[in-house]
Parts: sequence; C-alpha cells; structure tokens
Amino acid sequence: MASKDTKKRDKLIETLLASPEYVDYWTFRFADLFRVAVNPTGINPNWSQSYWRWIHDSIENNKPYNQIALE
Repeated sequence: MASKDTKKRDKLIETLLASPEYVDYWTFRFADLFRVAVNPTGINPNWSQSYWRWIHDSIENNKPYNQIALE
C-alpha cells in the first residue's frame, strides 16, 4: 500500500495470476461446472482424475476458455 510504484496494481495482478492457488481455484470451479465426479470417500475413478488433470493443465497453460469448452 505504501509503494509509490505506478505499476503496483499490475504487478500484483500478474503475481496473483501466476500463483498455483489461482490455477487450483479455477480448476475446482471448472471441474464443478463440467461435473467431474468426486467420490465422497476421496477416491476418484481414473477417468475423473485424468479429466481433473486436463482441466488443471489447460488453465495452467492459459488455454482460452472457449477452446477448453470446445475440447
């Protein structure tokens, strides 16, 4: 807050977007949207884990959302 850097907001946004927590959050949201099955016991079927990983990798690699939806 005390910084006088005129680009401090942009730098903060870039830092947050590059964080693993950003990827995890949006993976969770997209997995919910795409109905990735999660077993209440914490054990997911193999296809579910693969699907989750694909979503995670897509977001991590900054794949456009329209391309994720098409795939």
